[in-house]
Amino acid sequence: YVGGLAGYTAGTVTGSHSEGIVSGTGNYVGGLVGYGVSVDSSNHTKGDVNGAGYVGGLIGQVSSSVTNSYSEGNVTGTIYVGGLIGNGALITASSAKGDINGQNYVGGLAGQTTSSVNNSSSEGDVTGQGNYVGGLIGLSYYHYSGKFNETVMTAQNSFAIGNVKGKGYVGGLIGLDSIYSSSNGIKNLVKRISNSHSVGNVIGKDKYVGGVIGKSNYGRCSFSCSDENISLQTLSSYHKGSIESDSSYVGGVAGYARGIIDSTYHIDGNVSGNGYVGGLVGYVSSTVSNSYSEGNVTGASSYVGGLIGLSYYHYNGSDSSAIAIMTAQNSYATGNVSGKGYVGGLIGLDSIYISYRPKTLVKKISNSHSVGHVVGKDKYVGGVLGKSNYGYYSSSYISNISLQILSSYHKGSIESDSSYVGGVAGYVSGDVDSTYHVDGNVNGSGYVGGLIGLASSSVKNSYSEGDVTGTGDYVGGLVGRGAAIDVSYHDSGIVSGKSYVGGLAGYTAGTVTGSHS
Repeated sequence: YVGGLAGYTAGTVTGSHSEGIVSGTGNYVGGLVGYGVSVDSSNHTKGDVNGAGYVGGLIGQVSSSVTNSYSEGNVTGTIYVGGLIGNGALITASSAKGDINGQNYVGGLAGQTTSSVNNSSSEGDVTGQGNYVGGLIGLSYYHYSGKFNETVMTAQNSFAIGNVKGKGYVGGLIGLDSIYSSSNGIKNLVKRISNSHSVGNVIGKDKYVGGVIGKSNYGRCSFSCSDENISLQTLSSYHKGSIESDSSYVGGVAGYARGIIDSTYHIDGNVSGNGYVGGLVGYVSSTVSNSYSEGNVTGASSYVGGLIGLSYYHYNGSDSSAIAIMTAQNSYATGNVSGKGYVGGLIGLDSIYISYRPKTLVKKISNSHSVGHVVGKDKYVGGVLGKSNYGYYSSSYISNISLQILSSYHKGSIESDSSYVGGVAGYVSGDVDSTYHVDGNVNGSGYVGGLIGLASSSVKNSYSEGDVTGTGDYVGGLVGRGAAIDVSYHDSGIVSGKSYVGGLAGYTAGTVTGSHS
């Protein structure tokens, strides 16, 4: 218990300050207070803070809140290390400036928080030798045990400026955003990042690395505790800078997101990782809308997308439920994309798993686009989408399932050393309507199309332009192999392949109406 003002306090510290270096060899070390209940309108300046665990530029451990306070100076420790607090609860209208160094649970503002962070900021580089490292917060954790509606602001109107480096669970703003529910009577539980941003390069060596957040997820007491009304959201937030990891689940905004993403973006840098790599998000389990990413995206393995690496939705509703999920709506990606398999200019893989028979279930890419060259080495490569598919507990569940691509397009070349390659999609398990591919050629092995490599349902009101080349079978100017084609065309390009080759379609199992090549 070491503090510039007090080692331990049992009450509120208000209107106080300290200056100079503060050092301790044990836990609970703070520039102002080592361990306390709450701090208001106070500060620590003109000195660094050093300790072992629970080390903060202002307070090492706070059990209630920090309000209208700040700290200036570098902070060094091992575990639970933060520019303002090492470990604590509510933070409001507070800030920290200085470089932060630790091992696990390291943040520019807080190593760990168990409540909301509002109108707060950090400036300085953050380095963690281990996991849970964030430009603002290393770990934001909330334990819910109630039965009423509740919203927790993980970060609201807050920001972090500086480079961030760690092992896994690394974020430009937050390393890990987590909920644990021990209640089976949840009404509506929301944990949200809103109107917040980060600026700086983010580097990780392990899984879950993102420009705003490394990972968001939740746990629950048992399968009897419902998760249907739990929502982790990222809204109106952004990242500026490059993101890189030696491992998987890497994204310009989020490495792994268990909730909706709306009105977010990533710019001013490239994104690179192994698998599950996206210009916006590596893995997402809900809707992405009104969002975009600008910059090149590179994956050494599979599931790589200019916007989303993998969009996965698990349906476990009932026969009476009807649901629509927007995989990507009013969103776009610009930049070159390269990976192994399941590579898309917008989305690598769009997937559903069905545990119960739905009344109707639609998963949709709508009013979205991508611009740039897309390169893959294995199967399923497309300008907008690498592949869409679904799995199921029973084949009787799939009669009302539809994965759609509507009013979307790609500009740029597509190429792969393997099969299922298309100007818009390599392989699509649903209707395609009002889509197009222009400004580039399409090259692959078999099942190669100027628009779709393999289409399991109808293609209508769509077109493609450019050369289409396949070294194998099923090569078409619009569709390599498909079903019905209606009011669609291929123009301005040469089509060549081995067998089953056509100016419009290599092979079609349905009717062709009002179309040409």
